Amino acid sequence: MIVMSDEQFEANGIERTNRDRRNAESNAQTERSNSAVSTNRVDQNSPAFNGNQPSYSGGGSGAINPLTIFLLLPLFIAWLRQFKIES
Repeated sequence: MIVMSDEQFEANGIERTNRDRRNAESNAQTERSNSAVSTNRVDQNSPAFNGNQPSYSGGGSGAINPLTIFLLLPLFIAWLRQFKIES
């Protein structure tokens, strides 16, 4: 990265487009922060879903449910039998 003065930029014919872009973005950010938040929801009048948004907290037992236990039970029994044979 090279640090140059404004005179050096002009002498070398380098345009200050990054400075202009940064100023434009800063102005746009200021305008956005002063305006009200707008909603972009397209189904405002008739929502696609009736319930609340699902969350990851609370409820449920994760990956261990009765079906998983039922499916893993034969593997566990086979492992126990193998363990007994080796002992």
